[in-house]
Amino acid sequence: MIGRVLGDRYRLLERIGGGGMATVYRGEDALLGRRIAVKLLRPQLVVDDDFVSRFRREARAAASLSHSNIVNVYDVGQEDGTPYIVMEHVEGSTLKDLIRRKGRLSPGEATHISIQIARALEHAHAAGVVHRDIKPQNVLVGGQGRVKVADFGIAGATTTEGTVTFSTEAIVGSVTYFSPEQARGEKAGAASDLYSLGVVLYEMLAGHPPFAGDGPFGVALKHLQAMPRPLREIVPEVPAALEAVVHRAMAKQVEDRYPSADGMRRALEAVARRLPPVEHLTDEDEFPTVVPPTHREGGEGRRARAMPRGASKRRVWRMRSGRAVLMLVFALMAVGGYLGFQALRQWWLIPEVIVPNVLGSSLVAAERQLEESRLTGRVVSEQFHDQAPPGEILRQNPQAGERVREGRVIELWISKGRELGGAVPDVRGLPVREARLRLTEAGLSVGGETTMYHPAMPADHVIAQNPAAGAEGLVRGSPVFLEVSLGPRPLMLTLPDFRGEFLQIVQQQLKELQLVEGPITEHEGPGTPGTVAGQTPPPGTQVPTGTQVDLIVVRAPAQVARQVVVTVDVPREGPERQDVRVVVIDRNGQRTRIAFQQDDVAAGTRLRTLVDFEGEVATIRILVEGMVVNQYETR
Repeated sequence: MIGRVLGDRYRLLERIGGGGMATVYRGEDALLGRRIAVKLLRPQLVVDDDFVSRFRREARAAASLSHSNIVNVYDVGQEDGTPYIVMEHVEGSTLKDLIRRKGRLSPGEATHISIQIARALEHAHAAGVVHRDIKPQNVLVGGQGRVKVADFGIAGATTTEGTVTFSTEAIVGSVTYFSPEQARGEKAGAASDLYSLGVVLYEMLAGHPPFAGDGPFGVALKHLQAMPRPLREIVPEVPAALEAVVHRAMAKQVEDRYPSADGMRRALEAVARRLPPVEHLTDEDEFPTVVPPTHREGGEGRRARAMPRGASKRRVWRMRSGRAVLMLVFALMAVGGYLGFQALRQWWLIPEVIVPNVLGSSLVAAERQLEESRLTGRVVSEQFHDQAPPGEILRQNPQAGERVREGRVIELWISKGRELGGAVPDVRGLPVREARLRLTEAGLSVGGETTMYHPAMPADHVIAQNPAAGAEGLVRGSPVFLEVSLGPRPLMLTLPDFRGEFLQIVQQQLKELQLVEGPITEHEGPGTPGTVAGQTPPPGTQVPTGTQVDLIVVRAPAQVARQVVVTVDVPREGPERQDVRVVVIDRNGQRTRIAFQQDDVAAGTRLRTLVDFEGEVATIRILVEGMVVNQYETR
């Protein structure tokens, strides 16, 4: 195949990898002059029409993806009946290599990488493509921290004569990152990719995957039944918020995980904003250039850059050592594959049973019924419930009617009955707003409020309550009914006719009758200025005390102010210092006011002051020590 040109364009330069399905070559795009990687389907699989059709369909789906965090698929074609895929030739180290080298990554590094994986999944899921095999071996990390996800849409199982089989790598490696639904043999969806990303994030933070067991079957069972050890017990410096992201992504039930890759990405970005910035993820000298995991043969990557001068001996030693290690790895993988196959074979031989319906049963009855079906019940949660009595089964997983293997653990949610509140607090005599707050704090509610007059209780205060203060045994949220005071009952009276009365007199009458003075409106019209021309409510209306009465008052016509000089001769008789006042009566006698006042004028003094008045005629009245000493009219 070396030197062969595919599609009159893609020249194969050297074989750089291979796997159970395909062989990978490094090549050159003669049209664009760029390096590429070409994957050809293995000859023994070309005769399987179903697999070829699936290979083409999924390859074209992967080719539709174009994102900075995804290894690009440039082209899909066929040469002499053999399908091939033309891909981006990627430089970088796998995330698995990075974890092995560092032991575990810092929270900032792990979050930075996970955000980029989530972005890749977000783009793929939006295009209807599910990866199905998210694992560190399929994630590449470049020297500048650029993350790329490889093998979109083609990392699943191969089929031979309609039977699903797994490669050794899939048995030994991929089951570590399986979602529970994949372990059950169900179809993988977008939520399965998020679960696998949660497992990868756990491994980056802890330095090891969350589950390990005796072969693939044991690991698969743990994905179905076990909870991983809390991250913060292993690495206390992991932020609680980041641990919560991992916990939600690895939820056993699909509906309990993030609704989308976008949701998980945003949660990770919120964590990243509270972490120190990430500067370097890889050492470019230690990890020069490798190809994606599916581009490498047996895990032995070819370096694309020349080694430093003087390092040729070191390079030969490393290559020999590397080959020895790889041969050992291959041997272990073969043994693991065989053991995994035997474990899976034994698993498939376990008979299936139908899950019975235990909803509504008591816990004792449910456990007995499950035991009769050769299943095991396990309580995972107890919840308060308003209708179900204590001990009744509220929910089960798997659901009734599903087929499962014997010995399967059935998760049960049971009722704790109705939640009881504390003793009813005493709210009598309290303002109604404070009473509502006290009842809410006690886990109760206000069922209703009735109002009534009360001779001693102020308005808006609680007169009585039902149930009484101190009552116990009420269900949380039970209502408490209140009687609220309107204050003392008001007296009824017949509203007088205030029309024609001067405003000052009416205001005094309103006070005496315990009525409230409302807005006063002036208007020019017939009647004596300053007198009431209208009222609301009208005269004769039966009203309670405290009723507001609005008045309309006649306004005097506007007058032009005039001025006059007033002379005051303080008598020589009397005190040495005397009180002097000048009173003006103007507006045709409708207004009386003090125009001048001084209380320390020496006896025998003559004063002159300028006063103003309105109307045609005004009366000037001069008082000394409260006695009128002079009065006259002026025009």
